[in-house]
Amino acid sequence: MDNLEKVVALASVWTPLEFAIKSENDNIVGGILAGINYWNGLEIKIL
Repeated sequence: MDNLEKVVALASVWTPLEFAIKSENDNIVGGILAGINYWNGLEIKIL
């Protein structure tokens, strides 16, 4: 039996967060690729 099945807080959960910020001219000026994982922690991949 896998340990992830025993500890709910370590379950394989991933909620993606992907946002882009655009200028008035519709150009992308920033963004984030991230996700919410174990214990509701935020993991930022690219900012």
